[in-house]
Amino acid sequence: MKAGKFENIERFLSALDEERKGREDIVIPVHSMGMTDGKLVIEGESYSLNEMAKNQLARRLGVVPAYWNRMVNFKQFDLLDTNVNRWISLHDEDDQYLISRKGNEIIAFLSPRYKIVDNYESLSTYLESYQKAHPDSSYRTAGYMGNGNFYVQMYENARIPEFLKNDSYSVGSVFKFSDVGGGISLANLLYRQVCSNGLMGFGEDRDSKIRLNGHAKDTRDYRNDPIYLEEKPQVLALTRALGRREAMDGHTKERIENLITIKDKKIDDLEAILYTLKPHLRMSDETFTAFVEEAIADKIDNYYDLVQAITAMAQKEDAETQFRMEQVGGWITDNRGKILDHIIVNSIKTREKLDKKEKEE
Repeated sequence: MKAGKFENIERFLSALDEERKGREDIVIPVHSMGMTDGKLVIEGESYSLNEMAKNQLARRLGVVPAYWNRMVNFKQFDLLDTNVNRWISLHDEDDQYLISRKGNEIIAFLSPRYKIVDNYESLSTYLESYQKAHPDSSYRTAGYMGNGNFYVQMYENARIPEFLKNDSYSVGSVFKFSDVGGGISLANLLYRQVCSNGLMGFGEDRDSKIRLNGHAKDTRDYRNDPIYLEEKPQVLALTRALGRREAMDGHTKERIENLITIKDKKIDDLEAILYTLKPHLRMSDETFTAFVEEAIADKIDNYYDLVQAITAMAQKEDAETQFRMEQVGGWITDNRGKILDHIIVNSIKTREKLDKKEKEE
């Protein structure tokens, strides 16, 4: 599945269902596999490894992924075979891996302690439960972020301050899950549709967040819980979160107050603030210079408008850069650890450097 968003939830579910067809999750003895001509051989069958599975196996064998890539890029398959087979031979006889395979490709290498969770089934159950709990809700977007990670956003009709209405803010929930050994998480949040690929902005409610790791060390007994469904703890974890309206409302109120605060907080030296943020924005020098010129021309004088400008610029970048840039907006908005104070203090030093550079030129 290609990274990107799905505006239609039914298409997303259909794509997710198609993705799981032909997939098989099995536990194998480590000594039942070996490497031949750069291909992984399990019980006589040869398999290729996708990037995620290759990195997972490399880490488990203690082979640095960059070294693995170098052997492949220079077609040193004999050396790769020797490395992999040697480290496999040093495993205990009873060691096992949980592998996920699709056709002749391995797509994940995991510990056998991981639970095998059907993401399609979990997501379908959650969406059905969510609609019953919040009949006025609707789906915002869903998408695949790459590396086996998926998300679905829902939003509800809620009272949002007037100055936020044109900035795509919504109140709702986000459901995240992974196909390659991650967990399932559900969090209530005030979110902002920030990027063309549907990535979320800030505002996840950490206090009411539910997370079910794929790990089997979760030994809690859910069977006596009245909302335990079909003996599936992941469904319980998701269903529990649906009733946390009070926590979500309190969190939403806090986030809105943060937005009002940064809108009222004036910027005294915009150029110095932007150059202080430059290492975190990770723009090219050319893009950053254009961004500074545009921000100064727009006379941005408060931190709320600065976050909006960062978001607007992020939408022109690739998905990874978008996410990194939006993280900066999230730091400013949440002001965790009084990060705004640190930015302002550092901007004074930045101004001194800018003035010194200008004199030297």
